[in-house]
Amino acid sequence: MGAKKQIYDMILNFAKADERIRMVTLEGSRINLNILPDDFQNYDITFLFRIYRALSQMMNDLIYLVKADYAKNGEYGVIAGGGKRTFLVLLLLDLIDEYFTWDKVVKLLQGKDHRIAQTPIPTDVYYHIQRPTALAFNGCRHRI
Repeated sequence: MGAKKQIYDMILNFAKADERIRMVTLEGSRINLNILPDDFQNYDITFLFRIYRALSQMMNDLIYLVKADYAKNGEYGVIAGGGKRTFLVLLLLDLIDEYFTWDKVVKLLQGKDHRIAQTPIPTDVYYHIQRPTALAFNGCRHRI
């Protein structure tokens, strides 16, 4: 538990000290109550910024990060203390309303501007497997 607290403290203290970072979220399996914790879980962190210039400068400041080959712009793979993998996304604050609809397994860790009155409750309901309807099944099967 100590290593986990150290990682969170490192992330949150970094964000608190940098005025450019206005909000920090955690996503994925670490907040999904339906997933049993294991040693392979990474930290999916998003830093949200107010203006693009700050975002661009932060990306330059974080030049030592390893750009993930599979990632979109602004997404980085990081090795944090103790060899813990962290996936860091740098995102403009303008996208905040949209952001909470992209993935429902997200938790607000820190917000400096109090822009979110009530944070959504993390849920993995969109990841549950459901039986397809006949129409959906017929629409995607291969025809020979």
